[in-house]
Amino acid sequence: MIVQAIPTFAMSCFKLPMGLCKDIEMQIRKFRWGEHGDQRKIHWKNWETLCKTKADGGMGFKDLVKFNEAMLAKQVFSAKYFPSGSIFNAKLAKGSYAWQSILKTRQAVEKGMIWRIRDGKKSRIFYDNWIPGVFPLKAAARSQEFLDDSMVSSLIDAETGEWNEQMIEQLISPFLVQRMKAIPLCKVSQEDCIVWPRSSDGNYTVKFGTTHQKAAAPKWQPPPKDTYKINYDGAVFSKSEEAGIGVVIRNERGEVMATLAEKVNKPSGGVEAIEAMAARWAILLAVELGFQQCVVEGDLEIVF
Repeated sequence: MIVQAIPTFAMSCFKLPMGLCKDIEMQIRKFRWGEHGDQRKIHWKNWETLCKTKADGGMGFKDLVKFNEAMLAKQVFSAKYFPSGSIFNAKLAKGSYAWQSILKTRQAVEKGMIWRIRDGKKSRIFYDNWIPGVFPLKAAARSQEFLDDSMVSSLIDAETGEWNEQMIEQLISPFLVQRMKAIPLCKVSQEDCIVWPRSSDGNYTVKFGTTHQKAAAPKWQPPPKDTYKINYDGAVFSKSEEAGIGVVIRNERGEVMATLAEKVNKPSGGVEAIEAMAARWAILLAVELGFQQCVVEGDLEIVF
């Protein structure tokens, strides 16, 4: 609709107030259901349903708050004017409202992007997403004492240009060792680059960004102080004899400390069996990495 297209340019430069976005959406809803002035009509579908794609039973309307954030995130992903650093390290203290609006969306990009490893000199082992998989992963340290700001290049043999397997096995959790070794390294000297793994060409698009935001909005509650929360889930793929397991460990501030995502053979016990398997893997991962004070949380209950 035209009214949705009008603020597009402004949304690519500024973070619009949430109240303004909601007011625009309200006018769209009124127009959609034929309301005029004080005359009210029945809204046969809620706004969340209308914002779904037509393939999913919606009308393809935009959630303007998420669309605004996705437009700004595209500016973050495309930023190239940092000769001595990165936009992800830029300070938020000063600058215009447009600049502050763009910087506030960095977190959304960081969660979905992945570093493509070439020489490993721009990617941090334990704090950047660089391990491909079902979703991008940071490396999980075998022990908390190994956590530091080391770059991925320190895991590459300078003479052969291949992975230093001995060092990887010494520092990294066994759950990720084979996946890391499978990452091909560039034989020609090139810098690491950021890609968006959900697109075919590696570039960020507003469509993918909006979808990522909708999928990345779980209602997560932090654990008590000095405690880690372990969330796990299992899924069965109906069209194959496979199942999937996902685990994420966060601290009290919501910062991701470790993750795990694997495909496994579908167990005979169905969904209950894969959930139990996911819980077991979650606990094994926590023990392996040295996390002691933990809350383990699945879909249905919390186990202390």
